[in-house]
Amino acid sequence: MDTPETVYLKKEREIGLQERIQGLDKDYRVVFILRYLQFLSYQEIGERLSLPVSTVQMRLYRARKKLRECLSDLEGREGLIYGMHEV
Repeated sequence: MDTPETVYLKKEREIGLQERIQGLDKDYRVVFILRYLQFLSYQEIGERLSLPVSTVQMRLYRARKKLRECLSDLEGREGLIYGMHEV
């Protein structure tokens, strides 16, 4: 059973992650959203954006790396724990 505190912290993590996703460069943000929020395959993303799969992979790699760095910095400053293992 979730306590009010855990519900609040979960919501704060979600808001923080959404803000950081929106802060990504457009090229990285678009492929990240298509992959992790719309659950498209690399091939489907490439077809939709007219990009080679290798470019999609590179952009996703860089988007995840940037998000990890942002969230790691935030954890250090505020003591929050963001679960980036899923990304």
